[in-house]
Amino acid sequence: MKPSPAHLLRIHTVLTAQFQGIQPVQILGEVDIEISRKTKRIKYIYDSSNNNKQLLFSLRTSDGRFLPSMEAARRILTSGYNGNRVYVTDEAAPFVAKGKTTFCKHVLKVDDNIVPNLEIFLLDKSGKLLAVGNSIQPGYAMLQMKSGPAVKPRHYDKIK
Repeated sequence: MKPSPAHLLRIHTVLTAQFQGIQPVQILGEVDIEISRKTKRIKYIYDSSNNNKQLLFSLRTSDGRFLPSMEAARRILTSGYNGNRVYVTDEAAPFVAKGKTTFCKHVLKVDDNIVPNLEIFLLDKSGKLLAVGNSIQPGYAMLQMKSGPAVKPRHYDKIK
């Protein structure tokens, strides 16, 4: 369904707070939303600019944040957003791209704003998006620790 002005305001407000400095209009374009029958909250945001609906965001009900899909992550990163990024080693990149957990020993560089339970963009050394996931450790710990999980991927390109 097409979002109402109140839905659009909520979407823009949450995205602006979650990814500070972005312009939601650049990322979203023309969208459709899916509403929960029970709670009447937004569940999913889809790109409706072309005939096939492509998922952009889903809502995490525990804290009201939007979880970006791979397409939304690409749009956010190309809009100039410089946060929530974790760069991984070349040896770990193929595994991360397949949705495997990123471990601290494979982290090369992180952005300063990373805290646990934040949506993370996993990138290879050259800056290519590999996956989108959920941080387990704060950014400084990812660099200091030599073992343990750093980021659990949620979305990745399913290439065979």
